[in-house]
Amino acid sequence: MFEISLIVSLAASAFMAGLTTFVQRIHYPGFHFTDKQQGRSFHDFHTRNTGLVVGAPMLIELAGCILMISHAPDTTMLWLSLSSGVLLAGIWMDTALRVIPLHNKLKEVELRDPGLIDKLVRTNFYRTIFWNTRVLLLIIMVIFLLY
Repeated sequence: MFEISLIVSLAASAFMAGLTTFVQRIHYPGFHFTDKQQGRSFHDFHTRNTGLVVGAPMLIELAGCILMISHAPDTTMLWLSLSSGVLLAGIWMDTALRVIPLHNKLKEVELRDPGLIDKLVRTNFYRTIFWNTRVLLLIIMVIFLLY
């Protein structure tokens, strides 16, 4: 069970790391170039469709992480699983406490505040780092299992 949950977690995390890196470098900065007359409509489109794309992988990551922790074969894998869980908890907390509230503010101002867009880009940077770090940690865990 541990190995399966590790591979599933790695796949979901790699997807999310790639997606959040794209969002960090291209999509969120692109909010600056959005037609301000369509700001609210574009933001509604963005949040509705983003939720459809990220919901399942984030839940798969969470389930995989819980299974990795509960089925860790030894102390090393338990500590590495817990470390990946700390990164995942940071991602979820940052999403809930900083990114979603910023999106709500941006919707209110219809993407017309460049400072809020810049703040969203800066805030998302942490999730990008956490997700990419988590992927590296999960790859290290796979290597440990292979050797």
